[in-house]
Amino acid sequence: MRGAGQGQGQADGREADAAELAGLVARIEELAARAEVDPSSILDAAALSAATAVPPEQVRRLLAGRRVAEWPREWLAAGEDDPQEQAIKLRVMYRLKWLRENRRKDNGDPHGIEEIAAAVGLSRQRISSLFHQVDHTKIQIPNLLHALALEDLFKVGGSGFLTRTPERALIDALEPRVKELESGGADPLAARLQFLGDRPFALRSMAKLSDENLRTALAVLDAFVAQVLKDEEE
Repeated sequence: MRGAGQGQGQADGREADAAELAGLVARIEELAARAEVDPSSILDAAALSAATAVPPEQVRRLLAGRRVAEWPREWLAAGEDDPQEQAIKLRVMYRLKWLRENRRKDNGDPHGIEEIAAAVGLSRQRISSLFHQVDHTKIQIPNLLHALALEDLFKVGGSGFLTRTPERALIDALEPRVKELESGGADPLAARLQFLGDRPFALRSMAKLSDENLRTALAVLDAFVAQVLKDEEE
């Protein structure tokens, strides 16, 4: 019963992440339409897969709001742990291999086993066993500190890359794009000007302002947009 209960806990967690992801996709589609941007350029399965290690077919299904079986049932039942812990171990096992293959050094070569061992502070034998394991019944995973060191080495630190659910991985990848759309891009002026009619003309005019005058103009635009929104609501 312990395994069933914890497996249900994992399912509940993924359901919550799936609901959040669905809301995020809807928000992207709304903002993209408003900004006249093709949402498929943001919700691109291949690009998101390359950023998250979630397989492209799973990405497509998740973005469409469909359920995804992350691992075959026999794999979840193969280990000595309950299904929730086994699923996490499978993620770590798969994503370590994915990182070494896809997050290479600047010269295009994969990180060497000895290089990884030195950076993380583990023996060569231990690193080799982590990156070359194939037995789903006895998966080895690094402890928290070594996992963080591995994520830092492959430049995915701070994201929980090795253990997060597929849904959470996509949420983390898409949230910055939502912020970009909400702000109109990196330019703080663009968010205000998106609301106006002749954006190119306004941009050309604003580009000539000093920093002080630009701040004043932004404040005026904020007040103007707020008033228009208020009038529309009334």
